[in-house]
Amino acid sequence: MLYTVMLVVSLPKSPEYKILEKLTVPQLKRFCEDQGFRISFTTKKETLPKIVRAIKYRGISVRKLSRLALKYQKAVIEEEEEKIREIKEITRRRKKVTVTRAEIRAKRRLKKAGPSSTARKIIRSLKRNLRSAMLRIPKDEREIEQAARGILLSQRIPVVDQVGSIEFLGKKYTPDMVVENNGSKIAIEIKRVSSKRDLERATSQAFAYASEYSETIIVLYDIKGIVEISRKQIREWENKRIYVLTIKH
Repeated sequence: MLYTVMLVVSLPKSPEYKILEKLTVPQLKRFCEDQGFRISFTTKKETLPKIVRAIKYRGISVRKLSRLALKYQKAVIEEEEEKIREIKEITRRRKKVTVTRAEIRAKRRLKKAGPSSTARKIIRSLKRNLRSAMLRIPKDEREIEQAARGILLSQRIPVVDQVGSIEFLGKKYTPDMVVENNGSKIAIEIKRVSSKRDLERATSQAFAYASEYSETIIVLYDIKGIVEISRKQIREWENKRIYVLTIKH
């Protein structure tokens, strides 16, 4: 009994086949369109030999084919890089929008942390009248306190003079005046500022009062024009319900 044995020998791939094999199907289609090859695509494995035959018929050298294939591969890389750049740009814009929204929310929170109606009335009254009430440069803070107290009482703002001291970081502090506001209390501190040291003392006292009182108003009566407070600093203090009123003599 005789048996017929069939051996399937795979022929070595041609240089053209090896070059084209590295391209994707979309790249191969673009290559055929550019070269004017009318080839119907099925699977990549079945289509590659057709393209190789067309290349050999056209007489395209291996070197030229290699350059063309590299061009199509490079085009895809550039497209991918462009997509990556677009994604990065979209991400950057989204982050920017997110930051902007966060800033808006922060501003709203600061707005909510604004002074109460009573605190606004105190600040407005002192801002309008305290400077004109001082006929000369005050010798001490006592003169400023007396003028401020008279202004607030004339506006029917109930001022309490006899107030207890509070302890903060091992030191005792006593506000110059206190105004009760619907069950809460507003501390008022008057400072005659003639040096940076006076400004530093006022700042430390403000934080001390903020630890106990619902609101704190610091009046800086500047007799030498040295008080300069940044808006950022003022916003940070306002967020802790500390309100600064600067009056220059």
